[in-house]
Amino acid sequence: MQRSKVGRSPRRSCADEKEELIRTRSALSSTTSQLSDMADELSCTRAVLRTTSLDLAAKVQELEARRHDAEELQHRLEEAKGELGLTRSRVLSIERELHRTRSSLGTYQSQLDAARYEMVESRLATEGSW
Repeated sequence: MQRSKVGRSPRRSCADEKEELIRTRSALSSTTSQLSDMADELSCTRAVLRTTSLDLAAKVQELEARRHDAEELQHRLEEAKGELGLTRSRVLSIERELHRTRSSLGTYQSQLDAARYEMVESRLATEGSW
């Protein structure tokens, strides 16, 4: 009488198990190496983000100073325009300068807004990667 092999799991040889263990260890070693490389890359990325954040903060300060200077110039030009005794050509000259100053002020404000946005994005990226 022969026994039925139905329902029985095949037995693996010791050599097969050793081979599988070697493959598993190799895969684990490879994965560990990849994780280490990714950690190094993440460290570098964090350093770049920190530097970028500092650069953006300096740019924001510079743009705020420019905006402040442009606002002061605009105020002085508006005061000069209102003074009595100015010739028509002087008033037109002041108005042109005032227009250029307002345009510069708008440009500085746009740059400042963009820099602030980049700074917030950089901070979020830096904080999110911790």
